[in-house]
Amino acid sequence: MASYLGTSGSNPGDVGTNGKLGAGLQAASEQMHVKKTTSNYSYSDILRLEGTAGGSGHGVGILFIGNNSNCKMARIKGIDNNSWDGRVDIDVSKATGSGQDNMITTLSVAGPNGRVGICDTTPSYTLDIGGVCRADAYFEYSPLFRGDAIAAIKKIKPQKRNARGWTDVDHATLPEKVKVIAEEERWHSKATGKQMPGTFQPLAKNRDKYTKKKKKVPCRSVSHSVQLNLRAIQQLVERVEYLEKQVAANK
Repeated sequence: MASYLGTSGSNPGDVGTNGKLGAGLQAASEQMHVKKTTSNYSYSDILRLEGTAGGSGHGVGILFIGNNSNCKMARIKGIDNNSWDGRVDIDVSKATGSGQDNMITTLSVAGPNGRVGICDTTPSYTLDIGGVCRADAYFEYSPLFRGDAIAAIKKIKPQKRNARGWTDVDHATLPEKVKVIAEEERWHSKATGKQMPGTFQPLAKNRDKYTKKKKKVPCRSVSHSVQLNLRAIQQLVERVEYLEKQVAANK
């Protein structure tokens, strides 16, 4: 016999004889089955997790665990950053032994600007990726460059003039638009001043030991670099065609 959770409304829930919990229906198909009717392309909250602030900021989460509670696999958590702007993180385990709660934040959606961080808990732009990005296609809308691209490329120098192989570029020698100054925000240890990894997120109990700092980082615009190189190729093609005409005229 089922035990009813409530009989108010047209969709009561029950706890079936098989231990399955139903809310909004009387025949749960899974261990927990929640049902609510919506219409007209609308949505309705059917699960509410509420945490009470015990200090500076608070959060609630859902923990995915297996192997008789010995394998903490993943967690979804909602966090209040103590400034009324929420953040949702998805953490996955990097533990090497059973029973450990050693997770790394792989995806972070920060409010109120809606920025998304992949392996970056403090995204500074619409999408911040703390690692290598691989894609099958890439679309960009940067304008064409119509100046002297070859001359601009010749001016680009390395920081160390006698460097060989791959080395840092002298940012000051880059053409405008290719040269970009980005701003990023990272957690730093108050004790050592050390910058923490992009995936770092301090726990509530030791949050006061860390602080967020912004810094400017010299970067290069990939899209404008592509257009600069395209213009250089066009200039070289023009020179080759001119020389070909000169050779043909002298035959």
